[in-house]
Amino acid sequence: MFLNSDSLGLIKGLNPSLFMLGLPVFCGADKPNRVDEFLAYIADGGWHDLGEVAEKAGLTPRKALRLARFLSEYGFVKLEDGGRRMRIDAATKKILDST
Repeated sequence: MFLNSDSLGLIKGLNPSLFMLGLPVFCGADKPNRVDEFLAYIADGGWHDLGEVAEKAGLTPRKALRLARFLSEYGFVKLEDGGRRMRIDAATKKILDST
């Protein structure tokens, strides 16, 4: 699974270039796959604990929470319990499953 301009552009008419500008803040320019790992772990559509997701994506819990909130702002991720639990949005899952 990789987030690219085509898949991002399909989601809620989002301008992919604006979205992608925020990603290096969370994953670092040398490790762009962290966001993919984050999304891959929650891609099953179930609820996941912040700590689990952070560990699987190789992020600190703080960075994972920032990323979850960022993705939530654009409707890609649903959050519960102040961001301690998350799941992928159904529309996002459908698009990522098709790429």
